[in-house]
Amino acid sequence: MKKISIILSIIFFSLIFCGCAVEPMKFGGYSHPDFETKYTEEEHVQRISARTEEKFAEELKNGTLVSYDVEIVYAFYDNDPEYFLVNLEYAEEQAGSYQTEDNPSLDPEKGEYISFYTKYKHIIGFIKEDTYYCSLNDYYREFHYGRNCYELCGYKNAKKYYGCGRHGVKTDEGVLQIYDDAVSRNRGSAEFPLFPISYGEPFEQYIISESEQKYFMKANYKWTYDRY
Repeated sequence: MKKISIILSIIFFSLIFCGCAVEPMKFGGYSHPDFETKYTEEEHVQRISARTEEKFAEELKNGTLVSYDVEIVYAFYDNDPEYFLVNLEYAEEQAGSYQTEDNPSLDPEKGEYISFYTKYKHIIGFIKEDTYYCSLNDYYREFHYGRNCYELCGYKNAKKYYGCGRHGVKTDEGVLQIYDDAVSRNRGSAEFPLFPISYGEPFEQYIISESEQKYFMKANYKWTYDRY
């Protein structure tokens, strides 16, 4: 009986292990890893572009999606090419909305829904073990509607940084934080004159200190991610 119990235990834990190995696509939380890659940044862009064409094959084929581009976004402090940004442009405007309360899922009657229309969407994801992931968080889902905040804030061609929900760009003075997901109410819309806003007030942009960059680099999201 003892031998049988041991064998059954081995089989049980083997199945658990194999299940994890076979299905590594979804996991909760993400902390900044010791980033390693066997690909160049250009190769990552090519691989993500290929995945984008596969993922949106039908929309590209029927002309709903007219163009896309892929950019590498860097981690704060250590400058690892750990994140990616996919910008999508559609032939016609897409309808969307956002709510003015920070956590609308708790109370659907709370806050005001603001509708908008945009021809653009974007996705921001991360690279882990040369596999690409994006958020499936309830608030964001897969897309951010509208142009990305780097472009809207006038830094389309700047070196871009991301971590802990913070968006930054390289400037002559240092790394400038331009946007913070956690305090901005129009999280997914990004097509409005008040962008970016923080609880109704203009968002304060500032040069991020080295200590803050280290903190942002160690982002730990309690969200669920899936392969892009």
